[in-house]
Amino acid sequence: MLRKFAFIRAAAGTAILLGFVGSAFGQNVFGQTRTINSVRQFTINPVAINSTYDVQPQISPDPFYNPQMAAENDITPKPPTEKANNLRAGGLLSVAEGTRVNYFPGPVDGRWAPPDNQMAVGPAYVVCCVNTTLAFYTKSGTKVFQQTFDGANGFFNGVATSNFIFDPKCFYDSISQRYFVLADDGASPSGNGVVIAVSDDNNPNGTWYKYRFDTVYNGSWLDYPGFGFNKDAIVVTGNLFDGNGGGIEALVIKKAPLLTGGTSTVTVFNDPNTFTCQPTRTTDGTLDKVFGVASGGGNAIRLFAFTSLTGTPVLKSVDVPVPNYSRPVGPAHSLNNLIDALDGRQMTANYRFGRVVAAHTIGNGSVNAVRWYDFNMNSWPTSGSPSLKQSGTISQANTDIHMPAINMNAFEDITVFYTRSSTSIAADLCVSSRKKSDPLGQIGQPVKLFGSPSGGYGGRWGDYFANEIDPIDDATFWGFGMGVAGGAYTTQVLSWQVTTGGVVGNPIPADSITTYVGAYLTGDQTSVWTNDNIVYQAGSIGIPQFGQAAGVEADFTAPSDITDISINFASNGGVAGGTNMVWAYNWTTGNWDLIGSSPLAASGNASKVFSIQTSSVPKYIGPGGAVKIRLRGHFPIRPFNNTLPNPFTYKIDLLQIVVR
Repeated sequence: MLRKFAFIRAAAGTAILLGFVGSAFGQNVFGQTRTINSVRQFTINPVAINSTYDVQPQISPDPFYNPQMAAENDITPKPPTEKANNLRAGGLLSVAEGTRVNYFPGPVDGRWAPPDNQMAVGPAYVVCCVNTTLAFYTKSGTKVFQQTFDGANGFFNGVATSNFIFDPKCFYDSISQRYFVLADDGASPSGNGVVIAVSDDNNPNGTWYKYRFDTVYNGSWLDYPGFGFNKDAIVVTGNLFDGNGGGIEALVIKKAPLLTGGTSTVTVFNDPNTFTCQPTRTTDGTLDKVFGVASGGGNAIRLFAFTSLTGTPVLKSVDVPVPNYSRPVGPAHSLNNLIDALDGRQMTANYRFGRVVAAHTIGNGSVNAVRWYDFNMNSWPTSGSPSLKQSGTISQANTDIHMPAINMNAFEDITVFYTRSSTSIAADLCVSSRKKSDPLGQIGQPVKLFGSPSGGYGGRWGDYFANEIDPIDDATFWGFGMGVAGGAYTTQVLSWQVTTGGVVGNPIPADSITTYVGAYLTGDQTSVWTNDNIVYQAGSIGIPQFGQAAGVEADFTAPSDITDISINFASNGGVAGGTNMVWAYNWTTGNWDLIGSSPLAASGNASKVFSIQTSSVPKYIGPGGAVKIRLRGHFPIRPFNNTLPNPFTYKIDLLQIVVR
């Protein structure tokens, strides 16, 4: 459910704007921070703690296709009073950036449209949610779980108080290594609330802690929720509708208790002069704030900062001038149909490297385009004021570009995932990307990742897409978007890379390497310093009930003040079917922690990268900067006769850590 301005499509195909969604930005002075007071505070406890393994069958079929279109919820506009400026947005590079890696179909729930695509990417699984179904996949696209949010076996059965569970959002928090899923519960001032589920570890299969809390404020209910986080809190935002509240509601929830199913505190804010605030998500385990982004009337963007999150939260905002933009001109063309491009609200926001990136749909002559932003936060609101680092417009002649989702990876690649449609294109899923070295304000030509095979679908589109970073390499982007085939909507999961073949930071070679499983054959630490076909070799050993395995242990010396560690390795086992496993020694617990696993190549020396998140780095650095890494190759027991596989030679060409 959402609210937006209304359009009439004239017979000649022109759009007539009836309502203009804007904020009363004239109440703020550009660069002047204002404080927004909280309106209430309460505590929440889990309504249910249960396991996905208790649901049978594990994979329910896609619900029947007979969609009900969600209401558009028009609002009374507020006239913008922003001051014009002479800032100019950048455009497109002459080249395309980005290469597709993988793709597979996502879940479809034919009862409601649009699907509201949202995705969470963890170490081994991808969680996808649509209106109103949840599904888990391996990264190769194998579905392992699917249930509706409602119904007798529904994911929120016994937690939600209505059968109308909508506007789902989800994310994987690499700081706490947990999955979070949110949805609106009920769309009326008498019973609206939010349901939230938190996984008990980094595997979505198994136990979840599930909460529900009321979001009605001053007779209004919360619509189109935003969902962000940092190390200390999660933030839920939404537009207030159908009552006297107006503007947005923002709820700050202390995160630590949610991770164990404990009692948490919720602090509520109301800003009556803003429409659709998107809170940021971050992988930065040191950031003590959650930022937010909202559109203005055409010459500014409003930034928010949720601070003091471990104590009594405080909300501040400031308006930052940006290049002029106008609202979308109307529905987007899709073959012989019109699909809803929504209004000029902000659709995604992420924080990294002291910067916030955000994007929304804007008008561009007779069609729609995407505007993206990159803000320097400049230590605001502690000191200084945010400023616009760069911005750009993604546009093509006679083509509607809309429904953007933006993110930035460890290389500082920025990529925008969106829909492209026209009178000749049903709906393409595309990305435009830029590297750190590209000129400011410039972004790559559209790269088509997936095309809709047919048209016939009209009406609501989106209402939002997902764009997430893979926590294993901190580089690969994952997107989850909407397409159309045979008059029905489809969903598609895609991954792509912009910068390839490297890792971020300073490489540190091994001080020593030894064989800890199997038999040493040849090589020393210098054999694994570079990816050069000079290898360290270990012969495997058969282990009853386990299989054939060979493993090495390497010691490194790292600077004590580093914030990130990546493990870069290249190996092969001479035959297909094996697995690489990577461990790091935890100096706090005295145990070896599994960092990640990947298929073991049969030949060659293609490198892999596993990243240790910032918040976890200190426990893997010992006295004098000591870091200990284990790399093991494994071929499992043959399943049909329970016999050992053949021995293999484990060849390691590269094993280094990269730090920054």
